[in-house]
Amino acid sequence: MASDLNEYVTVTISAATASPSVPSQSIPLVAAYVATSDVMPGRPAFDNRVREYASMLDVATDFQTYSAAYRGLAPLFSQSSAGDVVLLGRLASVPTNICTCTPVVANSRVYALDIVDSVGTAYTATYTGDGSDTAAEVVTGIKASIAAASPALVGITATGTDTLILTGTAGVHFTVAPNVVSFQRWTLAFTSTGTDMATDLVAIAQERDDFYAVTLATVGSTEILTAAAWCQTNSKLGMFSTADSACYNSASTTDVAYALKQLNNKYNHLVFARYASAQLPDTALAGYVLPRAPGSIVFRSANVQSVTADSLSSTERSALTAKRCGFVTAPGGVTVVNAGKVMSGEWADVVRDLDWATADMGQRVATSEMAADKSPFTDLGIATMEGVVRGAMQAAETAGVYAPGWTVTVPTAASISPANKAARILPNVRFSAVLAGSIFQTNVVGVVTQ
Repeated sequence: MASDLNEYVTVTISAATASPSVPSQSIPLVAAYVATSDVMPGRPAFDNRVREYASMLDVATDFQTYSAAYRGLAPLFSQSSAGDVVLLGRLASVPTNICTCTPVVANSRVYALDIVDSVGTAYTATYTGDGSDTAAEVVTGIKASIAAASPALVGITATGTDTLILTGTAGVHFTVAPNVVSFQRWTLAFTSTGTDMATDLVAIAQERDDFYAVTLATVGSTEILTAAAWCQTNSKLGMFSTADSACYNSASTTDVAYALKQLNNKYNHLVFARYASAQLPDTALAGYVLPRAPGSIVFRSANVQSVTADSLSSTERSALTAKRCGFVTAPGGVTVVNAGKVMSGEWADVVRDLDWATADMGQRVATSEMAADKSPFTDLGIATMEGVVRGAMQAAETAGVYAPGWTVTVPTAASISPANKAARILPNVRFSAVLAGSIFQTNVVGVVTQ
């Protein structure tokens, strides 16, 4: 029968329904400077501002393993829950990265720094002290060790007298961390010059703006503070990593964690780790959390991969917590990033969950209005919009954002002012809900008898 009809008529049906999209809370963007030498031979130059990647295999096809782009993306794809949409945002301004390493002097100790240079060569610079160490002796010894490296370290200059200053050649990326044998022998601080982070992020967002979180391939405080301000203005969750040792000093008021806390921004999130410049723990956390649905996961005690637990005293952990800065720890031998809150003091998962719930409700209401030829300003039309809002609330409850028991109220058509009716605005559609929340600690009390 169908073949007979085909001789007379051909029918093609396509879906014509259009609806606004919901902004994703799952896509991270890594902002990194890309030098010409970072691109693999034979691959096209990175002239645009944004590229999308689905795996580290794709990243390795485009970039050298020592590049900021590769190192910045690797923590995202190292997670068991890694997403298949990750964005690389190209920073056009050329940074000069600087690490200031201050020895904490104690006699007859080993002072060692793990360095990875601009072409990926790993080297541990070491100085063993005697019975009368001074900061100048330690710095001189480390500089001598760096000078003796074979092969020679590329793209890094070591200077300083009482403090070691490692300065990268403009545009190159390198990492520094205290070696495990001398965690307590160094304080580190990273910064950079030559960057125009704010302008770069504006240009990146103009090309593609559907990302939710921003991470950096570097840990410089200057870049973090500038990116943090942009993220707050643009409602993007800035997830930054720092190796600034002053963060765990409760008396410090100059470190990046203290500075961010003073801004009290809900879109700023920070994690400290001594290995941060090499491992980017907050980027790893983004790779663990963001691919999972809003309402289903929190940012605290995340069992992330590719990061190393820090050896921090209870006093140091307390100082970090007071500054709302996360850290990497290993309770019971399981490495986790303990970073539950943003700099406003709100739980990070609450910020993300409510952003999703807001976007989802907005999409549902807009879709309903667009799909209808007309939404009458009557009790029946108002009831239709009430149903849409209730559907969004139920979806948020099902997702784990709201607890059961929420309410929705709407006005009657007769109660709405002539001015709002003339402007075709439905006011006072209200809901009330309680967050589902999350359990972080359980206290168990028992009685045992014989």
